[in-house]
Amino acid sequence: MRALAIVCLGLVMSMSQVVFADYTNDKKGLIKPHEPRKSAPMKNHVMSIVDINHANEKELMSLKGVGKKRAKSIIAYRTKNGLFASINVLAKVNGVGEKGLAKLQKNNPGRITIGQKK
Repeated sequence: MRALAIVCLGLVMSMSQVVFADYTNDKKGLIKPHEPRKSAPMKNHVMSIVDINHANEKELMSLKGVGKKRAKSIIAYRTKNGLFASINVLAKVNGVGEKGLAKLQKNNPGRITIGQKK
Protein backbone atom coordinates (compact mmCIF):
# COMPACT_ATOMS: atom_id res chain seq x y z
CA MET A 1 0.00 0.00 0.00
CA ARG A 2 2.83 2.37 0.87
CA ALA A 3 4.57 1.64 -2.45
CA LEU A 4 1.35 2.40 -4.32
CA ALA A 5 1.05 5.76 -2.53
CA ILE A 6 4.64 6.66 -3.45
CA VAL A 7 4.04 5.73 -7.11
CA CYS A 8 0.82 7.78 -7.19
CA LEU A 9 2.55 10.74 -5.56
CA GLY A 10 5.39 10.53 -8.10
CA LEU A 11 2.88 10.36 -10.95
CA VAL A 12 0.98 13.41 -9.68
CA MET A 13 4.22 15.38 -9.28
CA SER A 14 5.40 14.53 -12.78
CA MET A 15 2.01 15.47 -14.20
CA SER A 16 2.12 18.85 -12.43
CA GLN A 17 5.47 19.55 -14.04
CA VAL A 18 4.03 18.80 -17.46
CA VAL A 19 0.97 20.96 -16.83
CA PHE A 20 2.99 24.01 -15.72
CA ALA A 21 5.90 23.58 -18.13
CA ASP A 22 4.40 26.13 -20.54
CA TYR A 23 3.86 28.82 -17.89
CA THR A 24 6.25 31.37 -16.40
CA ASN A 25 6.04 33.85 -13.53
CA ASP A 26 5.90 37.52 -14.37
CA LYS A 27 7.45 40.23 -12.17
CA LYS A 28 4.38 40.33 -9.92
CA GLY A 29 4.54 36.58 -9.27
CA LEU A 30 1.54 35.81 -11.43
CA ILE A 31 1.58 32.77 -13.68
CA LYS A 32 1.09 33.52 -17.35
CA PRO A 33 1.50 31.47 -20.54
CA HIS A 34 5.12 31.10 -21.61
CA GLU A 35 6.02 32.98 -24.77
CA PRO A 36 8.62 31.36 -27.02
CA ARG A 37 11.94 33.17 -27.24
CA LYS A 38 12.36 35.41 -30.21
CA SER A 39 15.64 34.91 -32.01
CA ALA A 40 17.40 37.55 -34.04
CA PRO A 41 15.95 37.88 -37.53
CA MET A 42 17.91 35.89 -40.06
CA LYS A 43 19.23 37.59 -43.12
CA ASN A 44 17.39 36.40 -46.19
CA HIS A 45 20.07 35.00 -48.47
CA VAL A 46 18.52 34.96 -51.91
CA MET A 47 20.17 32.33 -54.07
CA SER A 48 20.62 34.55 -57.14
CA ILE A 49 23.92 35.26 -58.90
CA VAL A 50 25.62 38.50 -57.82
CA ASP A 51 27.71 40.44 -60.32
CA ILE A 52 30.28 42.16 -58.11
CA ASN A 53 31.10 44.64 -60.89
CA HIS A 54 27.56 46.05 -61.02
CA ALA A 55 25.81 45.01 -57.80
CA ASN A 56 24.48 47.66 -55.46
CA GLU A 57 24.83 47.49 -51.66
CA LYS A 58 21.63 45.50 -51.17
CA GLU A 59 22.56 42.94 -53.83
CA LEU A 60 26.04 42.48 -52.34
CA MET A 61 24.49 42.02 -48.89
CA SER A 62 22.44 39.10 -50.23
CA LEU A 63 25.71 37.13 -50.22
CA LYS A 64 26.24 35.14 -47.04
CA GLY A 65 29.10 36.81 -45.17
CA VAL A 66 28.62 40.28 -46.66
CA GLY A 67 27.14 42.87 -44.36
CA LYS A 68 26.65 46.58 -44.86
CA LYS A 69 30.27 47.46 -44.02
CA ARG A 70 31.80 44.88 -46.36
CA ALA A 71 29.38 45.80 -49.16
CA LYS A 72 30.41 49.45 -48.85
CA SER A 73 34.10 48.43 -48.94
CA ILE A 74 33.54 46.43 -52.14
CA ILE A 75 31.74 49.35 -53.80
CA ALA A 76 34.43 51.83 -52.64
CA TYR A 77 37.20 49.60 -54.04
CA ARG A 78 35.33 49.19 -57.34
CA THR A 79 34.74 52.96 -57.60
CA LYS A 80 38.40 53.76 -56.93
CA ASN A 81 40.06 50.96 -58.96
CA GLY A 82 37.53 50.16 -61.69
CA LEU A 83 35.79 46.89 -62.46
CA PHE A 84 37.09 43.65 -60.97
CA ALA A 85 39.16 41.69 -63.52
CA SER A 86 38.47 38.46 -61.62
CA ILE A 87 36.75 37.28 -58.46
CA ASN A 88 40.19 36.82 -56.86
CA VAL A 89 40.71 40.60 -56.85
CA LEU A 90 38.10 40.73 -54.05
CA ALA A 91 40.93 39.64 -51.75
CA LYS A 92 42.42 43.14 -52.15
CA VAL A 93 39.29 44.79 -50.76
CA ASN A 94 39.73 46.20 -47.26
CA GLY A 95 38.09 43.76 -44.83
CA VAL A 96 37.99 40.78 -47.20
CA GLY A 97 41.50 39.35 -47.70
CA GLU A 98 42.43 35.86 -48.88
CA LYS A 99 40.66 34.03 -46.03
CA GLY A 100 37.55 36.17 -46.37
CA LEU A 101 37.41 35.52 -50.11
CA ALA A 102 37.76 31.77 -49.57
CA LYS A 103 34.94 31.88 -47.02
CA LEU A 104 32.72 33.93 -49.35
CA GLN A 105 33.23 31.46 -52.17
CA LYS A 106 32.59 28.50 -49.87
CA ASN A 107 29.38 30.03 -48.44
CA ASN A 108 28.09 31.22 -51.83
CA PRO A 109 29.02 28.51 -54.35
CA GLY A 110 28.51 29.68 -57.93
CA ARG A 111 26.81 32.91 -56.89
CA ILE A 112 29.68 35.39 -57.29
CA THR A 113 30.46 36.55 -60.81
CA ILE A 114 32.22 39.48 -62.46
CA GLY A 115 29.66 39.63 -65.26
CA GLN A 116 29.90 41.63 -68.43
CA LYS A 117 29.89 45.38 -68.79
CA LYS A 118 26.31 46.70 -68.90
